[in-house]
Amino acid sequence: MTDRLLLVVLCSAQLLIALDHNVVYVALPEMKRSLGFADGAEQWVVSAYALGFGGLLLLGGRLSDALGPRSVFRAGLAVHVVSAAAGAIATTPAALVAARAGQGLGSALLFPATLAVLNRAFEGRARAGAIAVWGAAGAFGGAFGSVIGGFLVAGPGWRSVLWATVPLAALGLVVAQRALPRLPVAAHGAWRQAPAAIAGTLAATLAVLALAERLAWPAAAAVAFVLAFRRLERRSPLPLVPGWMLRERRIGAGMLLAFAFMASFGGQFFLFTSFLHEDERLDPLAAGVAFLPLTLAILAGTQLGARVTSRAGAAGAAAGGFGAGALGMAACAMATAAGSELGLACGMVLDGLGQGVAWTGLWTVVAEGAGLQQGLANGLVATSQQLGGAAGLALWVAVPGIPAAFGMAAAILVASATAALLWLTPRSKPIEGWHRALW
Repeated sequence: MTDRLLLVVLCSAQLLIALDHNVVYVALPEMKRSLGFADGAEQWVVSAYALGFGGLLLLGGRLSDALGPRSVFRAGLAVHVVSAAAGAIATTPAALVAARAGQGLGSALLFPATLAVLNRAFEGRARAGAIAVWGAAGAFGGAFGSVIGGFLVAGPGWRSVLWATVPLAALGLVVAQRALPRLPVAAHGAWRQAPAAIAGTLAATLAVLALAERLAWPAAAAVAFVLAFRRLERRSPLPLVPGWMLRERRIGAGMLLAFAFMASFGGQFFLFTSFLHEDERLDPLAAGVAFLPLTLAILAGTQLGARVTSRAGAAGAAAGGFGAGALGMAACAMATAAGSELGLACGMVLDGLGQGVAWTGLWTVVAEGAGLQQGLANGLVATSQQLGGAAGLALWVAVPGIPAAFGMAAAILVASATAALLWLTPRSKPIEGWHRALW
C-alpha cells in the first residue's frame, strides 16, 4: 500500500507539470483581452514557464541530491501553489508572466526530485513499471491539458485554468509528508558549487530563450556562460557535474535522446493543432477531442514500454519506440498532404505508441547510469529535453508546410533510433529480437 501511495504522489506531480505546460494554450486569447497584452506578447505566458523550467532544472537536480529529494519535492509543490495562485489573481501582464516563471521554477524543483525518488525507491521490473505509470500520467496531462483548458475557459473563465492546479499541488504537499521516504543525501558541499550552478542556470536559461525566440544575443551570452561554467568546474575540487557523469555513456545517450525526443515528439501538438485549426477549421474544444487517438495511444505506449523494457532492455525500448514514432510521423506527413483524416488518425496511433515506448526506455536508460545521484542526472537530461523542445518549435515554425515538418520529425526519429542502437547496444544488454517483446 505504501508503494502504491508513493507512486500516486509521484504521478500526481508529473500530471501537474504536464498540465502547467499545456493547459494555458487555449486561454491565451482571453488572457490577452482581459489583461491588455500587446499583440504577440501573450506568448510570454508560455515562454516564461519554459524559461523557468528549462533554465533551472540543473540547479533543481543538484539541490535534490544535496538536500534530499523529499525536501526539494515538497519545496517545488509549495512554490507551485504560491505561483499558480498569484497568476490567478494577476491584474497586469507583468504579474501573470512573473507568476508563470514561478510555476516553471516549481516544476524545475519538482521534476528531478520526482525521478530521484522513483528511481531510488523502485528497482528492476518494478522500476520499469513505475516509470511507465509515471509516463502515462504525464501523457494524460499533456494530451488532455488543452481539452481541460477549453472547458474551463468556456465556463468559469481563464483564471480558473490557474486555480485548477492549486488544489492538486496543495493535496500533494500534504500527502508527500507521509508518502515520500527519507532517502540518504547523495551529494555534499552544494553551497560551494553556487557559482557554477548560477553560471549553468544562466547558460541554460539564455539557450532556451535564444531557441524559443530565435534571437542572437541570448545565444552569444549562453556560450559565454557555458565557458564560464567550464572554467569554474575545472578549478573546483568539488565540481557541480562530476566528471564520471559526463563520461557515463547512458547519461550522455539520455541527453542526446531526450533532446531528439522533444525536438520531434514534442512538436507534434503544435503541428496537429495548426493542421486542425488552419486546415480543418475546428474550434478549440473540437480540436482537443480530435487528439483522443493520440492520447490513448500514448497511454497504451507507456504501458507497452514497461513490457518491452523488461524483455529487451531499456536500449531496445528506446530504439523501438523511436523507430515506431518515425513511421507514425511519416504517415502523418502523407495524411496531412493528402487531407486524409483516416490516415492522420492511423499516424497518430502509431506515433503515440512509439512515443510511449521511447519515453519509458529513455528514462530507464538514465536511471541505470546515474547511481545515487539521480537528481543531477535527471536535471541534466531534462534540461537537454527542454532545449530540444525549444529547438524543435523554432524548426517547425521555419519549415514551410505542415507535411514537411512531419517529415522532418520522422527524419529526426530515424536518426535517434539509429543512435540508440549504435551507442547503447554494442556494450550493454543485447536487444536482438526486441520486437518479440510485443507478444
